[in-house]
Amino acid sequence: MTHWQQVMGDRILTVNYEALVADNEATVRQMIEFIGLEWDERCLKHADNTRAVVTASSDQATKPLYTSSIERWRHYESQLQPLKRVLAGECSM
Repeated sequence: MTHWQQVMGDRILTVNYEALVADNEATVRQMIEFIGLEWDERCLKHADNTRAVVTASSDQATKPLYTSSIERWRHYESQLQPLKRVLAGECSM
């Protein structure tokens, strides 16, 4: 994301999932304002939408936000170390 933030500047809004779940309305309002749309209360009730969702994450897109994924990556922290070193520029793949 650092690359894209440098390339795109303020045209990218970084949304932290933890902030989204902790203060959903404030974060969603920020996203809606960022893309230049008017606020609609239905934005807070995405799980109530009955339209078909055709994405790889359709199951998630139709459920309310949940906190069980927060910090889940830590279960794989040791396996992620080689990738972390590569991304930090410490070694090459």
